[in-house]
Amino acid sequence: MAWTRIDDNFKNNIKVRKAGGDGVLLYLYGLIHCNTNLTDGYIDEVYLPQLFADAFCKRPKTTVEKLLEVGLWIKVDGGYQVNDFLEYNLTKAEIEKRRQAKVKAGRKGGLISSESKQKTESIPDAQASAQADAQAKFNPITHNPFPLPDNPKDTTTGTSFSDVAKAYEDVCGVLNSVTADKLKLAYSEYEPSWIMDALKETAVQNKRSWAYTEAILKRWQKEGRNSKRAPVKADERSADTFRQYRKVAQ
Repeated sequence: MAWTRIDDNFKNNIKVRKAGGDGVLLYLYGLIHCNTNLTDGYIDEVYLPQLFADAFCKRPKTTVEKLLEVGLWIKVDGGYQVNDFLEYNLTKAEIEKRRQAKVKAGRKGGLISSESKQKTESIPDAQASAQADAQAKFNPITHNPFPLPDNPKDTTTGTSFSDVAKAYEDVCGVLNSVTADKLKLAYSEYEPSWIMDALKETAVQNKRSWAYTEAILKRWQKEGRNSKRAPVKADERSADTFRQYRKVAQ
């Protein structure tokens, strides 16, 4: 089962305030639809009648136009995209990975070796189930959940995950649990120096978004770290932002 995540400051968001009661309710049901069906924030227009009914929407067309106007939804081919959906919710791939890990952990927890059987009594079904759930809970994915119980450090550069997390907050702001999961996954897949440099470039471009930083890492991985592709020209304000960040990072 996937969960729909709402930021604690959701009610104070200017877009939410402008959307009005009908818009907010339709927006929330849209989030639920996306997480239930693992669409990564995409809402096919064929599902709109059902969403209108679920959200008790009396003026569907007007309400959709309002969501587009305030920027909570974006019109795309064949439907709508929830703006910044993946900034606060897990992707389909991440959710499926967690589910597979839980199933695998459950099976592993339910198996008892013949040697163990000779030393211990059989575990009741309820206890075995609880053991499997607990194992799945604490080992759902290949990287640790946030907050981390320890502080792993890359042996080649000496850059710990806490160093990377602090650099992220210096550039993009407060690190929530969803982005922390994504950051930890990136820490296990890329050189920490890559992540730190990608965050610096994010600061230079004044984007302040993990999605932008992640796109840089994927480009480097695909084209090579020293590719000649020219970055977008930064304005003077972005340069100042980078200089301020550099003082913190060094």
